[in-house]
Formats: sequence, C-alpha cells, structure tokens
Amino acid sequence: VIDARIPISSQNPDIRQITKNKKKIIVLNKEDLADEKENQKWVEYFLKRGEKAVLVNSNDGRGINNVIKQIQIIMQDELKSNANKGRIGRKIRVMVVGIPNVGKSSFINRIPDLHNTYISFILHKNLTKSAEGDIVKYSG
Repeated sequence: VIDARIPISSQNPDIRQITKNKKKIIVLNKEDLADEKENQKWVEYFLKRGEKAVLVNSNDGRGINNVIKQIQIIMQDELKSNANKGRIGRKIRVMVVGIPNVGKSSFINRIPDLHNTYISFILHKNLTKSAEGDIVKYSG
C-alpha cells in the first residue's frame, strides 16, 4: 500500500527488494486526496513496469473490490494448479505492507468479509529481519 499523493516517496526500498520476485499489486490508497489525472498517470507508470496498480479510497471503500479482482486474476494459475493437485479450498495468503500512515489498517478494515472465499489477508505492521506479521483478518 502506498499513498497516491506521493507514490514514489511512500515506498520502502526494502519492501521493493524483498518482494521483487513475488506476485504483487500496488494499492494507491488515498486516491481521493490526489489529482485524478495524476492518479491515472501513476497507474500507467506501474503498468509499464509490469506491476498491477489499483486506485483505492479506504475511507469509503472505493476500489477495494478491484483489488480483490486483481488478486483473483494474478493467482488464477496457482489456483488451477492447486485444483489439479487436489488442493481444493486452499487459501491464498495476501500480505499488506507499506510505510507508516499510508492507510494499511484502513485498507484492511474496508475489505469485505471474505469468509466464503479463498483469500486471507495479513497486515505486516513492521518490516523486520524476521518478517513477522500480525494476522488481522482471517477468512475461513
């Protein structure tokens, strides 16, 4: 999760390094506080870099469902592979990371009850060497 008003400076280079070979979606939070045209430019910027980006307003929930859809798209091959191996119903774990005050908790709190789906979210409060996170919402 990054702040849509300051997308570059609200990124942690350590997170970028740790997640470089991982499937990821850039959540541009607080999109309502940023200029709409600039928001679109940033989405295009990330897409050109091969990264999915979604605009989100965690205050009113706008864009949250788009994040869920992107997770489903990005994980489609893995879900099929799991199904072929008989691993039906296996949850996808999603880690939410970002620097302080970009809206990670607000984002998590806006996620609808995913109780009947295969996605669970983990909020990573502090990026540490041990990379321990706190599960704040678990579906299932």
